Amino acid sequence: IHCDLKPENILISSLTMCQVKVIDYGNAYLHHDQRCSYVQSRAYRAPEVVLGHPYTPKVDLWSLGCILMELLTNRLLFDNRSVQSLLASHIALLGPMPPRLLKEGQLSEHYFTAQMHKSNGPQTLVGKHEGRICRLHPTSTSLQALCERHGCEDPTFPEFIKSLLTLDPNTRGSAVDALKHPFIGDHPPMSC
Repeated sequence: IHCDLKPENILISSLTMCQVKVIDYGNAYLHHDQRCSYVQSRAYRAPEVVLGHPYTPKVDLWSLGCILMELLTNRLLFDNRSVQSLLASHIALLGPMPPRLLKEGQLSEHYFTAQMHKSNGPQTLVGKHEGRICRLHPTSTSLQALCERHGCEDPTFPEFIKSLLTLDPNTRGSAVDALKHPFIGDHPPMSC
């Protein structure tokens, strides 16, 4: 099952036992049912969903990475005023979209300039942004730097987030992989 994973759908079940519950399965669907038109809230939407690829339960890992960063920074990780600004902020934080995602995405042409497919230059997005047609040129930043600016001194945390926010779902780890990451695995059971 895939659900619309976002902070308001996660409740703390027990602080002492570090237990949480996912609630509100109103938009839930079986992961093999690709007919669902609403997959994720825009702020937590994975690039494969935005670009019109088939998706897997790995979209929930993407949402989890966004939520964990939101808990650290107290702000949405990605600008979600438009699909273009969302994609631009993905690129700014995580690097260029993999060519395969752009080439095979059914919706890529709606957001990226055509010449982008022909060169290795910077990726430019086009479309309506705040009511007008414009081009967005993402400016790079770093996940590590963002974590450090918000007081995170554990180097395994940004590494863990990066594993969840891998742009290409084919190289993004699974939930089992995430549980084996040093950020999770190196902490004793029941420690928050």
